[in-house]
Amino acid sequence: MKLIYTFTRKLNHTSLERTVEIYKKSYEKNSKFHQIVLYTDEESKNLLEDTFDNIKIIETSDILFFDDLKFKVLYHLNEDEMLCDGDLFLNKKLQISRNYDLMFDCLFDIENSVNYEFYEYYRNVSKILVDHKITDTIPFYKNNLEKVINIGLLWFKDEKIKNKFLDFYFLQKNWIIKNELEKQYNFTKDFKNTVTFSQYFLTLFVNEYKLKSQGFRDYSDYIHYSGSVKYSPNFMKRFEKKII
Repeated sequence: MKLIYTFTRKLNHTSLERTVEIYKKSYEKNSKFHQIVLYTDEESKNLLEDTFDNIKIIETSDILFFDDLKFKVLYHLNEDEMLCDGDLFLNKKLQISRNYDLMFDCLFDIENSVNYEFYEYYRNVSKILVDHKITDTIPFYKNNLEKVINIGLLWFKDEKIKNKFLDFYFLQKNWIIKNELEKQYNFTKDFKNTVTFSQYFLTLFVNEYKLKSQGFRDYSDYIHYSGSVKYSPNFMKRFEKKII
């Protein structure tokens, strides 16, 4: 199983230097367990080419929302390849179960959770889409989910199912652009809002088509630094070798 990383400096709005450091550390650790391929653009290649030995160049001029690049790359992947975030660190090799239609990082609560205020953007952004009648285009769209899939890891078993989801994702994206909702609400001012278009929407898709799915975090050994902790001043010290 190959791990597929995606990166473009266009989507980095916090600390480019720290993000690059983390990607390199993740590669250093995860390449012990899996082959790794990086998809990036010409403008970003130089930042990681001293570490990643398998790099594929992809056009990113059409990238707008945070996970656009991931899903553009996902079209090209086969069942022996999975998307992996650059801030995810394995302690053991990941095991795929082909009993599932798709596997992902984890399923987390956005309701009845101590993190409700942090994840409230899912509810706010999905409500905007519903209020603007996205259901006329995507009938199964709702804004009442209590749990949402995290796609720090993402694998599809069946190409037809994968492509059906991706077709819906880009239909949603084009609908948002056509209705000028990005101009009106400026979702990309804070990119976490646009994760609603990917993680939240994937959860809706899984529910609608009654797909059998499973989170890796339930039985795999890894850490995903998905929050802002990775930008704290002393974060990289945890990767330094300790003297006993």
